[in-house]
Amino acid sequence: MNPFAKFPRMCEALGKIDMLLVTALDQIAWVLNLRGNDIEFNPVFFSYLVWYPSDYKTVLFCDEKHFGAEALEYLELIGCTLKPYDGLTEFLAEQVKNKKRIGVDLNKCNSEIRRQIDGCYVERNNVIELLKAQKTPTEVQGM
Repeated sequence: MNPFAKFPRMCEALGKIDMLLVTALDQIAWVLNLRGNDIEFNPVFFSYLVWYPSDYKTVLFCDEKHFGAEALEYLELIGCTLKPYDGLTEFLAEQVKNKKRIGVDLNKCNSEIRRQIDGCYVERNNVIELLKAQKTPTEVQGM
């Protein structure tokens, strides 16, 4: 599924926020339609994702070495900016300083990130999990 088809559904479920911070690796893979091999027997890669509902832009915090030329081209095509994995802390500090409303699933967020965005986060638990569970028209048609 094209990630652009998911974005309007995500917007409906999120409400009023400036950005969504996605910390669950399976959710990042689902949103971006990317797979990795950082964890044996799991199609995920170590990363964090920030998604902007206002313009569907994404920022993926993941080391570039995980991607081949085709995947990098795909990320560019979908408007995804790639930043170093360890750049998330500095990025979040800037967002908090600017009083951005950061949606986050607190059930999937570690305590350090939660502490860092304290006062700016908006709890958005299970938004992506619920969307992942819904069948698309193509999936329903194939049943």
